[in-house]
Amino acid sequence: MTATATTNSQIRVLALGRSNAARTLALDPRAEVFAAADELTAIGELGILAPAPGKPTLVLVSERARRIESLPQTLEVLRSLEPDARFVAVMEGRQRIDAIPGIDAWVHADDSADTLISAARHPASPTRTQTPPPRNGTPAAQAKAEPPAPAAAPRVEAAPRVENDPPEPQRTNPTPPADIKGSPSGEAAVLEALTHARDPMPALLEHISAKLGAGSLRFISASDAPQLPDCKPGEHRSAVASAEHQHGWLVGPACIAQTLDREAHTLALWLTTRAQLTQLRHEAYTDPLTGAWNRRYFERFTNSLFENASSLRRPVTILLFDIDDFKRYNDAYGHEAGDDILRETVRLLNSTVRADDRVCRIGGDEFAVIFNEPTGPRDAASHHPTSIHDIASRFRKLLRDCRFRHVGEQMQGKLTISGGLATYPWDGTTLEDLVRHADRLILESKRQGKNVICYGSGCALPPNDSGDAPAIPQ
Repeated sequence: MTATATTNSQIRVLALGRSNAARTLALDPRAEVFAAADELTAIGELGILAPAPGKPTLVLVSERARRIESLPQTLEVLRSLEPDARFVAVMEGRQRIDAIPGIDAWVHADDSADTLISAARHPASPTRTQTPPPRNGTPAAQAKAEPPAPAAAPRVEAAPRVENDPPEPQRTNPTPPADIKGSPSGEAAVLEALTHARDPMPALLEHISAKLGAGSLRFISASDAPQLPDCKPGEHRSAVASAEHQHGWLVGPACIAQTLDREAHTLALWLTTRAQLTQLRHEAYTDPLTGAWNRRYFERFTNSLFENASSLRRPVTILLFDIDDFKRYNDAYGHEAGDDILRETVRLLNSTVRADDRVCRIGGDEFAVIFNEPTGPRDAASHHPTSIHDIASRFRKLLRDCRFRHVGEQMQGKLTISGGLATYPWDGTTLEDLVRHADRLILESKRQGKNVICYGSGCALPPNDSGDAPAIPQ
């Protein structure tokens, strides 16, 4: 899922379900819209959004999203992820519809972009349970409209008691929802762990234990016990398995064996959901051809990294580069050879950079490397970005000496790159500034004859310091 506007927008919009209001905002440059077809996608999308101070978040809930049975719980989890977000429901039709717990306000599907954007900036309602306004009438009339009186519930006569009937079970109050300002519990804690890519098993076991009143439950992973694990006396072992995968076993008191079997089935569904979310995250942030991180990951990771770097007073350097004359390699040797070059470029980069660095393919033959030092430089005497330039230079030499499987001895000359290094905060304080600075250095590298990586205000390496530029068939 990608945003439908530039990152220079004034507000961010998470559209839960399709609506005309979401389409209106998608066409407005002031809004950056993320679409979510279901509740898990919405939670995942909001969970991975990088913080954007000063940019309000609007969560649009359409008529279609109202059909989700767990909508109140979904809204509760979304608000725990973004406490300052404005939750607004969209009225598509003319009929009056019921109130939704967790909604701050209502808008009509045909409202203007100005009205919708102003809804994002309006203070959140203290009750957060709003009744929709009437479809017709002026805005002033809508503001004064009183909510309709609830329809009287139909009267149900109690069945006559028979003397030998068993006593009615004692009614208990339902478990109140988790405090959205505190730590979530129950299913909300499980969903929060899933959306933040954390292990949900502790929250799952706590939720099942509280539900069953059994405090001695444990989970044995199939990876830890490939064979059927042994049980202690008085314990029951329930297989946690789906049609595709054996996850492990849920172990608990033998006196609730049937209940454990049911909970093991539900546990398998949760773990299958975790696997699917993990796969979705992987596909959303990686390039399928090379396995490198993609442009979307590059933008989000660097923006969050700059915030940490600012608070810790640490520099962050990015390397942007492209392969010199890559189109001519494609034309001369074919696209299969071109794909081989791109894959080998990423492999060599990953073998050169450090464990915390990130290799990204941001389009075509354009690549970026984020040099990340979460605990500061390993060598206190190292100078930034000179030490980074040394790493980039080693990679450049590896690529120059590489032989590619689909090209072999046919390729004449050496494969070279032209790149630029930009460092936060010296070369810019935003990702846009750093990319602009690095792009200027790439152009300077091309003017110097290619096969160059530049940083600062000029070239760091002469074009022919370690090998001739490539000779490509005309």
